[in-house]
Amino acid sequence: AHIDKTAHFITHYEPVRLVQKLLNNDELRTELITKFGEEHFSMLEDWLGEIATDNPHADPNDVLGKTIEWMRTNATIAIMGFSATTGLTQVLGYANSIDALAKQPDGSYSPRKGLKWVRVGVMKYLKNPAQVSREVFALSGEMRHRFQNTDRDIRHAMVKLDGKKGAWKSMQRMSLMHIAAIQVYTVDIPTWLGAYNMALSEGHADADAIKFADKTVRKSQTAGGTKDLAKVQRVPGAVKMLTMFYSYFSLLFNLQAEALGNVKSVKDVPQLVARILVLMVFTQMMEGLMRRDGPDEEDDESYLEWLLFRTITFGGASMPVIRDLIGVAEGFGYGVTPVDGFGSSLTGTFKGLAKAYEEGELKTSVIKNLVKTFGFLFGAPVTQTNRVIDATEQMFGGELDPYAFLVGPDRRERN
Repeated sequence: AHIDKTAHFITHYEPVRLVQKLLNNDELRTELITKFGEEHFSMLEDWLGEIATDNPHADPNDVLGKTIEWMRTNATIAIMGFSATTGLTQVLGYANSIDALAKQPDGSYSPRKGLKWVRVGVMKYLKNPAQVSREVFALSGEMRHRFQNTDRDIRHAMVKLDGKKGAWKSMQRMSLMHIAAIQVYTVDIPTWLGAYNMALSEGHADADAIKFADKTVRKSQTAGGTKDLAKVQRVPGAVKMLTMFYSYFSLLFNLQAEALGNVKSVKDVPQLVARILVLMVFTQMMEGLMRRDGPDEEDDESYLEWLLFRTITFGGASMPVIRDLIGVAEGFGYGVTPVDGFGSSLTGTFKGLAKAYEEGELKTSVIKNLVKTFGFLFGAPVTQTNRVIDATEQMFGGELDPYAFLVGPDRRERN
């Protein structure tokens, strides 16, 4: 811990000091407060202070704090570890990349141009992925350390596992690394290349093009560094459990706020509609295909009705607590935090085992609760395991569905 603090001081002292000097400038301070208000200015000061201290983890002597961090780490591994759907959905980040590169210097918005520069980045990357990756990492410090900073909860779990020996700890680390790998090597690097080449085409110097590309990746994709987190994600203690797996939705909240804030008159509405289509409608269409989700045929729900509902709930999920209430609207149970899954799985295990003892039959649901409980207790990646259990049961029932082993049974059939 002391070495970490010393290293952080060495790397961050100078930039923190310089930004502090800017914030202490009376003229700039007055302008910022006039423009944004005292509350927003104080948030900047809080943000800088937390960067200076690196948003520290729980004190080793704080039993409650250590317990909360243990629960967060185990829940992250249990739910996200080796999860095929979590890995696959990282590719949907291209919608955000197109949106970011669609913003033109004159304030206009062109998804066609955004798509053009994303395509440029992808094509340059595919020519020689290994060599191009090395070149990008050499040019950009942001991208060089991107692998450890794609998501707050993954970053937290990896910090807790850092340096720990043994096959089990190695497996836990590996279970989360696939998510960061897919994010970095299929989305982030092509996005960075597209933004870099876009800036160069506009006449920017190489150093400025690198900064623009770094900013584009930070603001279009999720990030887990303290400097990248919203205030609600930096609140210490138990509150962090309320914002688990919130990184993407925090980003979405800011993008929605930006899109709405840019509407100054009726002529700005087409841009708002275009951004909603790119960021939300397209994303939900692709996620529905990926997860094999769709309209409820029993209720005669049309695809457009389903898509409209999913787009609205997707937008609402960008707010903490509200996203959990939306889970109820979508047919799932309510949970204040993903850690709730431990209590529900433990309860389900005891009830299921008691019923199995009475009836002499152990149901699949009980096995899945046992697996889930084990995952939360020992930090085992079990969500994907339960998908495999569902798919195996379906296979023994006479229906072979290989894709179900990745994403679970077809949701459209369950509807």
